[in-house]
Amino acid sequence: MRHWSCFGPARVSPVILALVWALASPAQAQSPGAFTMPAVKTAVAPVIDGVIQAGEWDHAARVTDFIQFEPNRGDPATLDTTALVLYDDTHLYVAFEAYDPEPLMAQMTQRDAQLWNDDSVQIYIDTFHDGRSGYFFMTNVLGTQLDGRVAEDGTTNDNTWDAPWDTATRETDFGYTSEVSIPLSALQYTVGDGVTWGINFARSRRRTLERSYWSGPVDHWGRMSQAGDLVGLDLPAPARRHQVIPYALSQAQDGRSVDASVGLDRGMR
Repeated sequence: MRHWSCFGPARVSPVILALVWALASPAQAQSPGAFTMPAVKTAVAPVIDGVIQAGEWDHAARVTDFIQFEPNRGDPATLDTTALVLYDDTHLYVAFEAYDPEPLMAQMTQRDAQLWNDDSVQIYIDTFHDGRSGYFFMTNVLGTQLDGRVAEDGTTNDNTWDAPWDTATRETDFGYTSEVSIPLSALQYTVGDGVTWGINFARSRRRTLERSYWSGPVDHWGRMSQAGDLVGLDLPAPARRHQVIPYALSQAQDGRSVDASVGLDRGMR
């Protein structure tokens, strides 16, 4: 029973992907199914520090029971993962509780590195609910970020798209927790009340090379048509859109090294 409560990808030119996105329409809405969760609006934004504090996520929508994509597609995930979701007028917030009795493993420290083979968590969002286009956000236990856009139901992707989102991860006595904050102003979406987005969550485990998804079993890592539904969003127009620029350029402008690494709390290496 599913519960809720209150990459080896192909490359595509960013220009071509932008044209595909321009044609995306919310008219091709998916039918509600077993993988449906309510959108819960919060009056107080959670602090993105990697700690799932009492009181911050108490009323969040919550999903569990992930399903393997690899190596045994369709089998239950071997370890428990919980995803929690909140939103407000400016951000989408997602937290993960990832259970793992063994030491965590990760190597990638460069922005937009391939994180599927690290201990990591992933978010997929279909903001037009067309079952074909969307965004993905991934972070490993070192705090490294990977994001981008997908089109053609996940068969093409653009990793050069970078948004100004926040993440934090903490090692715990049961595994690790991650918190993510995504600004709505970085996304394209339909404004209005009662909006539905496609959404999925995933987890990768380096030790066993297992990848599992909440809404599944998926037959491709970025398959938006197999995502679940986040229903009942009330979305005002953003005050202003973020200007998304290539990550390397933004790092150079800030005077930071593109290869700078981020460490995990409690000194994980």
